Amino acid sequence: MQAGSPDRVERRLAAILAADVAGYSRLMENDEEGTARLLREHRAAADPLIANRAGRIVKTTGDGVLIEFPSVVGAVQCALALTSIPPQGRGLYLSLEEFSGLRSRATSQRV
Repeated sequence: MQAGSPDRVERRLAAILAADVAGYSRLMENDEEGTARLLREHRAAADPLIANRAGRIVKTTGDGVLIEFPSVVGAVQCALALTSIPPQGRGLYLSLEEFSGLRSRATSQRV
């Protein structure tokens, strides 16, 4: 950005929760249809837990998800809640990581 440019950068603190299914490739190899069904069921149970803690799904990647929270507390509470979803059948086990820090987003502002 150049000085005097109408562009500005908006900064805010954010906590990011990264989750994916442990052993997903092996599960898909053994039972693709059943694993896909379990993943859909888990996502349906997880969505309200995420929303109740002010989370926003930023990206999904097959068995993975990135979720943004306005606070670390919300991210940790959600991670604990996600691990408490009862497994159906074989069950899905999540691998979770949490990151926090300053999130920057470039925005354009018309003048």
